[in-house]
Amino acid sequence: MMPVRLTIASSIIVGALMLGSSPGSPWADPVGEVREVRKSAEVIPPEKTAVAAKPGEPVAEADTLRTGSDSRLQVEFVDNSMLVLGASAELLVDKYVYEASAESGSAVLQAAQGALRFVSGRLEPKGEISIDLPVAHIALRGTELWAGPSRGVTGILLIKGRVEVSNEAGSVILSEPGQGTNIESANVAPTAPSVWPEARVEEALSTVALP
Repeated sequence: MMPVRLTIASSIIVGALMLGSSPGSPWADPVGEVREVRKSAEVIPPEKTAVAAKPGEPVAEADTLRTGSDSRLQVEFVDNSMLVLGASAELLVDKYVYEASAESGSAVLQAAQGALRFVSGRLEPKGEISIDLPVAHIALRGTELWAGPSRGVTGILLIKGRVEVSNEAGSVILSEPGQGTNIESANVAPTAPSVWPEARVEEALSTVALP
């Protein structure tokens, strides 16, 4: 199992915030930056031309992140939360507000397709982080998780912490590391939590593994 890299150069993040705007996200304050890219990925500001993602590229609210086939993209947010997208993934940074003095705020990420791994940072436990998938809503609490296509369904795997997974048909809570749930569609409730077999865990994490 390959760990997500959590090392941060704080001065780089602060410097990006002081700049205020960037070629990748015009007129928007950065809420994070690209840390690592494997093969191809893009940062797409609203109503602007896509910018090739590269280490140090700022990411702002309303930016869309997109990866190519067999690609990976790692983004670190201002509160040290870490996101990794797998191949052919797309995610909108709908909202990301962090109040450093209170270590609080809120974030909403909207994942349209592909696999992701997310590790929450200082925004929790006081703040709120959620990830919206096409088939479910995920509310995080001090969490590290994986979500994406898995064995013909959308799977959500808890690595650490606690998450509530819900849609119009029902909800479940994952509270033990290794627990997962399956979701067939937005109209079908998430399955009861169960511990995923090691082979399935390895399959899932390989889709977001960095070299």
